[in-house]
Amino acid sequence: MSRLVRARAQLASSLSSSSRSPGAPRALRLRFAHRCRGRSSLRSARARTFARRLDMDDDLTVLTRDQLVDEVKRLRAGIRAHRDSSGHGLCWHHPELWALLPEPLEQRVSVPAWPQFMRGCIRYRESLDEQLPGAPRSTEEFEGQRG
Repeated sequence: MSRLVRARAQLASSLSSSSRSPGAPRALRLRFAHRCRGRSSLRSARARTFARRLDMDDDLTVLTRDQLVDEVKRLRAGIRAHRDSSGHGLCWHHPELWALLPEPLEQRVSVPAWPQFMRGCIRYRESLDEQLPGAPRSTEEFEGQRG
């Protein structure tokens, strides 16, 4: 097992056992970052991403059990709404789902040029045939705004 994998495993187990103390997340991030120092730029980028994810979730440590349950229910509702999209709604940009996260939504969406977009649409539709061969098919045309 590589050092990075061991460090991740140790960090995960430390998070579950010691994240109750206020300084634990920062201390664990620093320990993880120290172990990853000197790695390739890809590994360093992964370590920074992992540390940022810990930062993003620091707000959870101050929530009560009831608040955590409410948050889980809210997130599940958003995931279900996205999952239950059907027809033309499957192809849409879903900022409502991303808005469920506590960090602000940054408009970092890259919009493909038309030829690449159309090839992607065709590939997406082909993947639905592969993944859902028995799903009912609709001949309904798209006629305007989604919603």
